[in-house]
Amino acid sequence: VAKRAMAGSYSLSDVRRGYRWLGHQGRGVTEIAILHPMYRAGDRDWNRTHGIWPLTQYITTEQELVALVRRYAGERMICYGLNPRHDILRRANGRLRSARETDITVSQSLLLDIDLEGTVTPSRLASLTRFLRTADEYFGSRGIDRPFRAATGRGSHLLFAYPAIPVVEVPDIRYRLRMFKEGFVTAVRRDLSRLEAKLDSTQDLRRMVRVYGTAKPEVGVVSQFFWKERREDPG
Repeated sequence: VAKRAMAGSYSLSDVRRGYRWLGHQGRGVTEIAILHPMYRAGDRDWNRTHGIWPLTQYITTEQELVALVRRYAGERMICYGLNPRHDILRRANGRLRSARETDITVSQSLLLDIDLEGTVTPSRLASLTRFLRTADEYFGSRGIDRPFRAATGRGSHLLFAYPAIPVVEVPDIRYRLRMFKEGFVTAVRRDLSRLEAKLDSTQDLRRMVRVYGTAKPEVGVVSQFFWKERREDPG
């Protein structure tokens, strides 16, 4: 049984804001992955011996997420799916399973994850914050609203909300999102080099992200989510 998490290992106000921003309610369920810091991918014996398999849950309410955060934060990393899952997914034996890329039926959010490489200092984070104004100008010049932001401790997440796009109607949506990201990287490559920052290359529709308002247990820095409402940008 998991121990009750210490309140200092999470911020419920950020947890609530981040979940509401996802915009999953009424569109499906939210997949939750609960990951132990000692988990070793592919090492079945180690994981079985230590009882540290990843846990999969599905939720439909903010209250359910808060309960999971209170139970596991500080001991395990808690992540949720950026896009909703159409239903609770199970294996043939009835056990819950995580979504595969082909399970995602709608795309409604995009994440650009900027991380500083090497040692992170307050001055480097301040330089990154100044750079984000340049990023806002880039997106504005293309008729796109300023992205939502979250601070992760090592960098920033830029988040885009848009009206739900059925994958069956736009089967190349993954490619389009990748091209959108690569266009941004090309435009700001020199800035990223100067900052010694990198942009995560993952653009999967099944993308999982650490629950905003929680921390990686081995790091302890609680992420922050800065907006209250989801505003979907048709641009």
